[in-house]
Amino acid sequence: MNILVRYRPQGGSAKEISASVEAGVRSGQLTPGDRLPPVRELADELGVSPTTVAAAYSDLRRRGITAGAGRAGTRVRGAPPVSSRVYLSAPAGTRDLITGGPDPDLLPALPARPAARPTRMYGQVPVLPRLRELAAARLAADGIDATSLMVTSGALDGIERVLAAWLMPSDRVIVEDPGHAVTFDLVAAMGYTAVPVPVDELGIRPAELAAALAQGAGGLIVTPRAQAATGAAWNQDRAAAIGTVLWRYPALGVIEDDHAGPVAGVSASTVVGAGGRERWATIRSVSKSLGPDLRLAVMAGDEATIARVAGRQGLGTGWVSYQLQELVADLWADPAVAGVLRAAAEVYARRGDALRSALREHGISASGRSGFTSWVRVSDEDGVAASLVSAGWAVAPGQRFRIAAPPGVRISFASLEAADAAAFAADFARALRHRAARLDLSDAHGQGVTLGLWRRPGRQRRRACCACPRAGSCAGGPCSGPCRPARCPPSGCTCLVASRRRCRGRAAGWPGLTSGCRPTARRRGMRCARPGRAPRPNASKSPARAGTGGPAPPWPASPSWTGFPATRQLPTSGSTTPRGPSRRRGSAASCPASASGSPRWARTGSPGAGGW
Repeated sequence: MNILVRYRPQGGSAKEISASVEAGVRSGQLTPGDRLPPVRELADELGVSPTTVAAAYSDLRRRGITAGAGRAGTRVRGAPPVSSRVYLSAPAGTRDLITGGPDPDLLPALPARPAARPTRMYGQVPVLPRLRELAAARLAADGIDATSLMVTSGALDGIERVLAAWLMPSDRVIVEDPGHAVTFDLVAAMGYTAVPVPVDELGIRPAELAAALAQGAGGLIVTPRAQAATGAAWNQDRAAAIGTVLWRYPALGVIEDDHAGPVAGVSASTVVGAGGRERWATIRSVSKSLGPDLRLAVMAGDEATIARVAGRQGLGTGWVSYQLQELVADLWADPAVAGVLRAAAEVYARRGDALRSALREHGISASGRSGFTSWVRVSDEDGVAASLVSAGWAVAPGQRFRIAAPPGVRISFASLEAADAAAFAADFARALRHRAARLDLSDAHGQGVTLGLWRRPGRQRRRACCACPRAGSCAGGPCSGPCRPARCPPSGCTCLVASRRRCRGRAAGWPGLTSGCRPTARRRGMRCARPGRAPRPNASKSPARAGTGGPAPPWPASPSWTGFPATRQLPTSGSTTPRGPSRRRGSAASCPASASGSPRWARTGSPGAGGW
């Protein structure tokens, strides 16, 4: 969220500053998306060297608590590993299309188990022999070598253990983009660098994968079917193309995350399961097919990888509960359960087809050919999600599921009946035309989580105008509409956003400015009427900034643009908020003349006292 951080880190060393930020995240005073103060600003405030603050921020990024966004600064990650707020739940009174899990009504019933004494004691093999036999048969039927087999506590547990066995901190890991949000957080928390590669309907794209591998990587995480964000799935041609690319990098560690298994709706594919690679692992979880509470996944891989994972597991948890393994073995061996899983896969496929067909009737393209999710590209993912909440639907903005991919929303249709798809598609089409300002969701504990950003006007047709008044120009009158001026004059702007980029610089001492629109000499951000580089304001040109006398600049009072709260604005003084239509940007018709007779957007003159 693009707001000024109220929590201020404390400390005199890098370790203390890092611990202070971590404490703020744990306590909830720093929430996902909050921006930390710039390095030099915090260094001046704490009386330490900028190098000390930079080292603290580097430690926070290494541990996955924050993420750097270039000139946008350092922000708290969406799910930092010091907080349990990972999964979001739908607001009360809405249909849950956020959670990417299965429909509870389609899960098989767990068999009753007679009372018995525990049979598993120390020193026994970690994998139940009966489960090993059943798992090996299932994997072999899909062309996966199950000679070396291991059981972990879910797919993510297996991914974490395999990456730890292969890589060193700061190694590069290629991930799908958009992809699984928790996998992104796991990679960051382990100190690795995530390298995003785009996906399409058939999964990860071979050409972009080859380009990423050419720059170096130690690991690759791919999803053969039921891709977590888009529902993509490989076919034979795509699997062959990916295999051709990977053949040139035999030392690369490849993880296939087959989390949906038998309910994915398409047959399994593999590029590593037949062996022949130095490092590989295929992980198949039972969470989507048998239930999320059954924390168990079967892992096949090369002998060295499985031995390392088993050895490290033996030093920690030791093994996955034999009672849990016996329960999964009983379900896999039951022919009735196999029928339930086939029926569930068919239902998910029908619901996905109905959703995509209904959206297509409104001219909306949705991805997906397997699993429970579809991805729709939108320009304002948070605004669309907020509008759908007001209509009674809860979808997930794509911010958590993407790194460099274009904006979008993820729709989890596992529990969306085919009969309800048309109503949802109609509301989705209306949401694309009318976007609400923000989206408040709840986390897994029922606490409020502001997931959506405040609406950025961006490239919309109707938006608040950037008013850039200055001494001798319009002191505040009608000025709104699709106004996207060319540059910021030295005296700054009063609106928050004029284009998709933000005006940067210091806001201190400039009345009427908000946290997102600040005077600057940089080109990036707000564009105002007059071309040419605008100098950074200084004491000699700004009585308000210098604290000297002189007439107060005729800037309007604190603006109250639609979608921006008062908490985002600095204390102001002055006249009224500019409002009204504006048909032409950069023209005198955009704003009435002030008392001095100089129009706000006059293109003649210079940025001096008598200019625009």
